[in-house]
Amino acid sequence: MIRQRLARTELDRFDIGRLTDFDFEAVCKDLFEEQLAVQLELFAPGKDQGIDLRHFSPKTKDLMVIQCKHWDKKASAALIRHMENVELPKVKKLHPQRYILATSVDLSVNDTNKLYRLLQPHMVSPGDIYGLRDIEAMLRTSPAIVQRHLRLWLSSTGVLQSLLNKRTITRSADLADDIKQAALLYVPNDSYSRAQELLEKRHYCIIAGLPGIGKTTLARILSGTYAATGYDIFEISEDADEINNLWDPDVPQFFYYDDFLGQTTLADKLHKNEDSRLVRLFDRIERTANKRLVLTTREYILEQARQNYERLETEDLHPLTCVVDLGDYTPLIRARILYNHIFFSGLSAENRAHFANPTTYLPIIEHPNFNPRLIERSLRKSISDGDHGHAVQRDLLDNLTRPNRLWEHIVSRQLDALSVDLLTVLYSLDGNSYLRDLHKALSAYVGAPLDNRSLRRSLSVLESTMLKVTPTPPSHPQHHRGPRIEFHNPSIRDYMKEFISEHADTVEKILRAAPFFEQIVSIWTMAHGTNGETIRSHLKAAVGVLSEAIVRTYDSPAIGLATYRSTDGFIISHEADMVHRLSFLLQVLEEIDSSNLLRFAIERLSTIELYSAIYDPAHLVEAVRTIWKSPIPEISQHAERVLEEAIEWLLADLGTRENIEYAQSWLIALGEIVPEEVHETIEEAFERDARVWLDLFLLHGKFTTRDLHDVRTVINRLENMYGETDDVMSAKNALRRAEREAAKDIPPPPEALPKVDKSVTTAIRELFSSLRET
Repeated sequence: MIRQRLARTELDRFDIGRLTDFDFEAVCKDLFEEQLAVQLELFAPGKDQGIDLRHFSPKTKDLMVIQCKHWDKKASAALIRHMENVELPKVKKLHPQRYILATSVDLSVNDTNKLYRLLQPHMVSPGDIYGLRDIEAMLRTSPAIVQRHLRLWLSSTGVLQSLLNKRTITRSADLADDIKQAALLYVPNDSYSRAQELLEKRHYCIIAGLPGIGKTTLARILSGTYAATGYDIFEISEDADEINNLWDPDVPQFFYYDDFLGQTTLADKLHKNEDSRLVRLFDRIERTANKRLVLTTREYILEQARQNYERLETEDLHPLTCVVDLGDYTPLIRARILYNHIFFSGLSAENRAHFANPTTYLPIIEHPNFNPRLIERSLRKSISDGDHGHAVQRDLLDNLTRPNRLWEHIVSRQLDALSVDLLTVLYSLDGNSYLRDLHKALSAYVGAPLDNRSLRRSLSVLESTMLKVTPTPPSHPQHHRGPRIEFHNPSIRDYMKEFISEHADTVEKILRAAPFFEQIVSIWTMAHGTNGETIRSHLKAAVGVLSEAIVRTYDSPAIGLATYRSTDGFIISHEADMVHRLSFLLQVLEEIDSSNLLRFAIERLSTIELYSAIYDPAHLVEAVRTIWKSPIPEISQHAERVLEEAIEWLLADLGTRENIEYAQSWLIALGEIVPEEVHETIEEAFERDARVWLDLFLLHGKFTTRDLHDVRTVINRLENMYGETDDVMSAKNALRRAEREAAKDIPPPPEALPKVDKSVTTAIRELFSSLRET
């Protein structure tokens, strides 16, 4: 397992200073239980007790107390004064047979002697005082304890510096900081074990779940964990072929692909054969021992992909998906998540202490909309607004109840008009644009050329809070378009949809000003998505404006992100997908009555050369079916021609089983209008491919688990065609043997998470009680 492979050099580079007070006590508990061979009780801090860890012997009636002081490592003088003035009276009152002091302060010999003289006769020797270097030495001899406390080593400067030194991190300069922040806030839960098991067993996994639930955080934690074992980390932003281009067979590589199916809908269809390329990539990753791949997506988008793409549906991604949901967040885990966010939030000590009260933290932990991202954003806003005491908790609860309230406050009260316009225009660009395209669209929206200085000022205001700006590598074909601008997380995009919906003039203004056809598509898609009724009513009231916008932008250049690929993965065009535009135009005409738009559609349909304009078969199918069923004679008269061209394009390359399945899936999508002889052509292609697969299998007989699934499909197909021939029966017997061999390679399950040895209520109370003294 990955825990067992952690490099010893990485385990030695832990950072005690990154622990919370409660973390430090938990680490000390594990260390001293191992060193002293006794079981220790962890106590909630109290003003008069002076006990953090305790061992009481029923036989001898001896009491041993261990005091844990997590202070700045340079605060030795302050610690000595505190021990003399505050803790010594408590020690005398307790009168333990043995008193041990463990601290993160770096103590000199002189400091240790002073403390020993101060705390006699309750200490056996100066050896009962453990300073920073003593605790670090204990940790170096206890790697299992270091591994158990993930934040101890994953957020350390040493581990992250080793990550920064790798050539891969230059692709995403912020990734090391992202991993560091994730390590501070993350609380291990069952989803971590599930994802880790999939990565070790299959070498890749898909992390799915609700917005803000912790998918990206989990992916970053896994990235950091593998970085510590010697893997190069790559953050993928384009598509599956980016991984193939980065592939180095001799280097351990971890690929992290966030939101690989888009952020809010599957409106952005995968490129041609992208679903097949993903499946082939999964197979390649699984075959390669030194490669790992983590992908994240919202669960409902993954379900849309399964429904829309046959290769993803037949692949059965369910066993390879780690779903993060609220069920993983037990009350204790929720408590630890909230505690970590509060501890590292930058709140004042006074405000942190307010959360030590159960009436403050329990309503948050028990809230049905508990969401780590909302907690983080809400605390950040409270600090920015200067909130105090009950106001911090009240705002946090309000934001959990009404998630969009957080962004509403920022947009309506804290941003200038240009920044709001920038967010609005970015939404119309599908929330993701290169700077040059955004600049052009924003200038058109505000009605005047926008100078670079004003644009940079707005971007600097929004960056890190609402926007993410990613430099485009010099080798990237779109480098000339500038950095990539996108919403920092999907909840901002969700809010901007609500914001635009509430402003009818904004919808019309986008339509009138848009220089890109994709902006019109984005507004139309928004109107026909979840809760799009208001925007649909805006569009119905502005049919003339909508029609004019479509005609005006129909021949506009594609935005920089509209790239298409050949079947072998190479970028072949940055031009507009005119079949998509035609399909969209015909769909709009099904809902609105516009004679001008109809005349325009007839003209474009009459002149388009379909075969040379196709990039995405989904758009092709939509266009053909719309033309075929159109009640308008001037449109339906083109039905036979476009169907023939569509079939010719789909049957152009049947050289591989993936391409055959790909063509078949889209022919099925076209429905009953496809002639029977076309389906016969597909069956003949399947038969040829099945024969090749069968010969290969009988020759070699050893494949991956996924290959065996494919072989089983091929054998069943041949058996249905020809019955139980000798070749088919030989293949079935060989398949059974291969499946038995493959079953032997399945690794054992991962280590179980540490058990909680206290009642949940007590553990939570002790956790938050420590905030009184931070």
